[in-house]
Amino acid sequence: MFEPVLQEYERIIFPEDPVVRAAMRQSVMAALQDLRLRMHPPMGNRYESAREWSRNWFASIGHNELNPARLEQFSLFWSDEYTAVRKTLEEMVEGRT
Repeated sequence: MFEPVLQEYERIIFPEDPVVRAAMRQSVMAALQDLRLRMHPPMGNRYESAREWSRNWFASIGHNELNPARLEQFSLFWSDEYTAVRKTLEEMVEGRT
């Protein structure tokens, strides 16, 4: 049902070069997987997992963030964003929007 929409979105967002398009799509999929792990961590302390996810994200851009409050706030912000997008998509599938 959403395949034509996805194809048009990819056509607009991703470059025409198939190699570059594939690399960018892979990058997006990796980012979504990273968020999925953040939202549904494996066994263990969920709050520590959230701080670890935040620490790893900051480290990936070259910043060594150690402040637990800042790490928690960053994690909560992205958690809220993820939840909002997920709810919107669910409502679209159910035909409410």
